[in-house]
Amino acid sequence: MMKPLPMTGPRRAALAIGIPLALLSFGYAGLNLVAWAAQSRYHVNLTVPVHGRTASLTVGSGSITLLRGAVGGIHVSGTTDYAFTKPRIGWLNTSSGVILDAQCHRLNQIAGRCSFDYTVALPPGVTAQVTDRAGDLTTSGLAGPVSLQSDAGDIRLESLSGDVRVRARAGEIIGRDLTGAVLAASNAAGNISLTDVASQDVTVANRAGDVTLVFAEVPQRVTITESAGDVNIVLPRGNTSYDIQTHTSAGHVTIGPGVVINTASLNVISVTSRAGDITITE
Repeated sequence: MMKPLPMTGPRRAALAIGIPLALLSFGYAGLNLVAWAAQSRYHVNLTVPVHGRTASLTVGSGSITLLRGAVGGIHVSGTTDYAFTKPRIGWLNTSSGVILDAQCHRLNQIAGRCSFDYTVALPPGVTAQVTDRAGDLTTSGLAGPVSLQSDAGDIRLESLSGDVRVRARAGEIIGRDLTGAVLAASNAAGNISLTDVASQDVTVANRAGDVTLVFAEVPQRVTITESAGDVNIVLPRGNTSYDIQTHTSAGHVTIGPGVVINTASLNVISVTSRAGDITITE
């Protein structure tokens, strides 16, 4: 028969730390099991009147699709999945516009059992300001201005005719058919890929990921700042000249043979990359 081990100081410390951690782990696992068993869903279908020119929407977790809607108000439709407490969805009309807010209850956030999947139809002439804390943002057919932010998810843009400003902290920014005068995109961790761009003033900032811009029309000003990734710019074919300014600390610069460089040109392209290649072609 083995003798019990003596209770030394280090063993006491290990028990004092290990037992609470084990209980916390068991409790969290039990909470998730109960949350899974209590999973519920309800449908949302509402129209919010707009008295101003701005629509601000904040969602705690989930996917949002923004579409062009009809005159009269913002229409929100979709589903919400949750476990314990029904999420809160509310709105407030102000003199400048409407503020919509969809948030999960704290208990649902702890258990990780709450998400939204909404389609939001915006009336013409309304400026959209959307923030998604954890989920993807998709837009199609909007006439901006549009301001989008995703803290943990991708942003997809398609057929936007107004000024666009997008920001992603951990996800990709993908867009096509962008015709607004101003296009600004920033990303902390992910690629930025924009094609069929007809914007005249384009600003892109990226910390970790590649940047690809394919222009359908000649831009007047392009400013790109890249920290860790390659930059690839494709310009429209033709005889247009550009004032091209490139700076790279650890990478190669390649200018295609068809690109006309003229330091006196009013079409300015400025690209800075700390660790990556820069390629500009037609």
